Amino acid sequence: MHGIGTELVAADWPPVTTAEARELLRARGVPLPEVLTTTIGERAVSTPTATCEVHAAGVGEDRYRDVPSWGPPHSPADARATGRAMALLQQAAAGFDRPARSCLLTTSWPPDVAGRVAADPRLARALRDQPWERDLERVLGPLLADLPDLPPSWTHGDGSPTNLLWSAPGEVSAVLDLGLCDRTSSVVELATVVERSGIAWLDAEPAARPEAVAELVGGWAEVLPVDVADLRAVLPLVHVGFAVSEIAYYAGVTGSLADAEVAYETYLIGHARWWQGPAGQALLDGISSG
Repeated sequence: MHGIGTELVAADWPPVTTAEARELLRARGVPLPEVLTTTIGERAVSTPTATCEVHAAGVGEDRYRDVPSWGPPHSPADARATGRAMALLQQAAAGFDRPARSCLLTTSWPPDVAGRVAADPRLARALRDQPWERDLERVLGPLLADLPDLPPSWTHGDGSPTNLLWSAPGEVSAVLDLGLCDRTSSVVELATVVERSGIAWLDAEPAARPEAVAELVGGWAEVLPVDVADLRAVLPLVHVGFAVSEIAYYAGVTGSLADAEVAYETYLIGHARWWQGPAGQALLDGISSG
């Protein structure tokens, strides 16, 4: 069982949006833990820097409690169940039309590095000694050339086995952690699921997990159709919005310019280069509709 816990929601996102989203998803059958209400009737507690919710216990076993975020699925069955669970949530979110968030540490779409730099002084300061305009043109430019026009929708934003509870291997019993949800697109959501469990980014030499990717996509395809061309176009760029947000977070919130540099070199630029290399291209070529 998963005990009562808190979930951190960005301070600049009204708590009512969280409650509305959860009520909609729960009413449509998504197994989300219930958000508890305080003695004065509030469903969230806000401070100057954050908003927190307290949740009832989720049903199931936290089988990934000791797995780092973006760790691998335990099995092909878990990978398929993850893809299916995130697609069911995506299907249930249809019609939720709140505006996009404007806060740190969320996936955003489309990737607009120049626009984010112009709008965020923290990011501008963090990148002032980086050749970001050159890198944007050389590394990200070829990937940005043919972006698909994607219909917007609200998405979980952090789909992985670590954010699920399990009744048995390959059987999801609850979905956790809507703290990174935002208005992006269904294809962006699937790409996020694949990127966070389908590549060993935490290893010194990142390697693809093609079997996991096939099962993640296959599980999604059991619920929603997969546009392979759009997925292949989005995957090498789905990390960009979150990476840019991380740079601003480390530079402007934690004050760690060293971490901001790692986010820039290893995450923003390094991941894009990986996708353009032989391992990334082979993974993209191997993606099918499930």
